[in-house]
Amino acid sequence: MTKVRIFTPENRLAKTLVEAAESNRAELLRGAEVGLDRLEPELLDDIARDVRRIVEIAARGDEAVRASASEITQAAIGITDLAVGQKSAALGAAARGLADLMDILAQDGAWRSEVFILHVEALGLIFRQGGKISAYQRMLDDLKLSRDTVVNKS
Repeated sequence: MTKVRIFTPENRLAKTLVEAAESNRAELLRGAEVGLDRLEPELLDDIARDVRRIVEIAARGDEAVRASASEITQAAIGITDLAVGQKSAALGAAARGLADLMDILAQDGAWRSEVFILHVEALGLIFRQGGKISAYQRMLDDLKLSRDTVVNKS
């Protein structure tokens, strides 16, 4: 009986396609970064609009905040999404924390003004300072602790 030898020839086309895909991917990423840089002023305007809206509602008092809870949550989620484009992890984390807090308070039914105001003030401060996550990590940790306290009191 003779041995069968299976021979698979080199697939040069596959190799070429893989190399082309890798260089194309890098080019697409560079293009996306350039596109985000061009959008930066618009993104900042949108973030500023949402931050101002949240602060305005908060300034009107607890009743206005409760009546506009879904609007606040949506604005906070919008800030979270846009902060990624601005490479501002701290701003995104603060906005995400505010959205989480609004969800907690909606489910809990009990209103905690002081925790809400703390989150809004932190969001405003981080926005005005344009800070990165390392500078605000302790504040963000404390905000999370305050949300955890709200959940544990329920």
